[in-house]
Amino acid sequence: MFAPIRSSRSKNRCPCRAGLRVLGNEEDRGRELIQALDAKQRDIAIFNRTMTPGHLMTMSKIIADPLKPAGIGYNQLTVKQRERVLAVVEEYRPDAR
Repeated sequence: MFAPIRSSRSKNRCPCRAGLRVLGNEEDRGRELIQALDAKQRDIAIFNRTMTPGHLMTMSKIIADPLKPAGIGYNQLTVKQRERVLAVVEEYRPDAR
């Protein structure tokens, strides 16, 4: 008798992909932005502390529900912080400037 083969989605199927960060640049730019904020700004900017890493706000819905306005406004940022925001946007849309 053979034991059933079990699969785990959390494990990479190919060892060559160990440590692969599909959205690595986007994640890095986002972390740089958060780290550039002061404590008060960070408290405003991080509006959902219960979302676990790896989950997108829109989940896997075919039609995403629009998010309610939350977070910190662009006009509340310093010039250097605004540059960090644009760096995040440019990762998704290089022609945005």
